[in-house]
Amino acid sequence: MFKSAFIHIGPHKTGSSYIQSFLIDNEEELMKKGFVFPNLSDETGNGHHNLAKPMFIKNEFNPFINKLSNDPENEDKTLILSAENFSRLKQNEISLMKDALKDIKEIQVLMFIRNPASILRSLWCESIKHKSYKSHPDFLVKHFVRPHFSEVLNPYILHNRFLEAFPVKVINYDRICKKNLFSIAKTFLEVISCDDKLKYPTFEINKSFSLEESEIYRNLNIILKKNNLPMLIQKDFKDYVRTNGLQKNIDEAKNLIAKTAFENSALSRPYKRFMEDKDVDHFTPKDKKLIKKDISLAPLEIMFSYNESISLKQNDK
Repeated sequence: MFKSAFIHIGPHKTGSSYIQSFLIDNEEELMKKGFVFPNLSDETGNGHHNLAKPMFIKNEFNPFINKLSNDPENEDKTLILSAENFSRLKQNEISLMKDALKDIKEIQVLMFIRNPASILRSLWCESIKHKSYKSHPDFLVKHFVRPHFSEVLNPYILHNRFLEAFPVKVINYDRICKKNLFSIAKTFLEVISCDDKLKYPTFEINKSFSLEESEIYRNLNIILKKNNLPMLIQKDFKDYVRTNGLQKNIDEAKNLIAKTAFENSALSRPYKRFMEDKDVDHFTPKDKKLIKKDISLAPLEIMFSYNESISLKQNDK
């Protein structure tokens, strides 16, 4: 029987993929230190994404936990579960998790919280990877029409949903990531009371595309869908960018865009709205001229002004 458990619920775009890769890379060493991170890696990643499916929670989560708990090798150890999609579970599904884990005395949910302006941008870029063709402003509107019901703008909706069943520890993603690439994994170890003498991935996992890359990708999604062609997966898109000479440097993109096969298509027009984005600090867009003066992107402007009123108070000293 496990003596304790940690349930890492993400949410999305808060370093979860890096943490999961880190835990898998150190699976054996963690076991020696008294921590069990079940290896369920598949093509979707190293997290426990299958465990977070509602049907699995309903029908298979309890037997899964019982099997792990009855394994003699796991006696008196600490279980670690990690999946961003745990954050999408409904209250009744969280209650089912609680019932399945009822024999474990100490359970804590770990939730990372990230500045809304930053995470909204990352979530839009991620949606494009998953074949969406919704523009950045359109994506933002749904959050700002009803901001109090958006779990991005109001993360304590998620916090309170899990708090009904488990103690929840909130971890400040933004403050951690100001340090270095390893900080998020080291903070995770600190929270679970494990020493940090482990190996760390030296590259970013599931890194977000820039706005301009995502806008190109979005328009390709539109073109391919209109022509009934297969949508590009992330790797194929990167091959497209490389083959067509499209560089990440936004200063060069204006000249390179004309060389693509889609120069007269919908690809070039929306792309130009981000021409002044040089990967600058997006928390001060007007000073840095992130948004072109002659382009109306009201939802973006709302996002930045709204962010000033809800940004997390950080003690950097």
